[in-house]
Amino acid sequence: MTSQEDRDEADKPHSAAETREAEALRVALEAGDSSHEGVNVARALSFAMNPSVLSEAQHQAAFARAEWLTAKRARESRRTLTRRLIAATVTFSAAASIVLFVSNSQSPRRASSSAFGTSTQSLFSEPFSQDTSATTGRLGRIVEARSHAFRYQRYDEWGVR
Repeated sequence: MTSQEDRDEADKPHSAAETREAEALRVALEAGDSSHEGVNVARALSFAMNPSVLSEAQHQAAFARAEWLTAKRARESRRTLTRRLIAATVTFSAAASIVLFVSNSQSPRRASSSAFGTSTQSLFSEPFSQDTSATTGRLGRIVEARSHAFRYQRYDEWGVR
């Protein structure tokens, strides 16, 4: 609607039902009766247009009430968040344990190569000599054999073939 249409609508005479409703609202406002549905709206509009001055005691009481409600909501919010986090953690842990249990029960266990042991006995077929270069070479072969065995043992444990 345009502003002209609004003015035309306002200038029309009121119907009998509108007049009765306006009279009922006026009587309810004067009597302080809040059973009429328009009373609370009319009071809110009145307070918004003409706010009354609060005394210091009324101001402190309203502020204390608002502060208490805010703190209560914050406590409830933290409590709700804590409960939700605990529920999510428990749910995730339960799901993870079920997945691990099912995956472990479906794959048969293989014996690791470390279960059979490894030996460097084959590297000691000749006696030790006084020559340090021979000892260094032998130690190099031992380290190489042990690192090779360790690497393949790890691959076995990880399931790499």
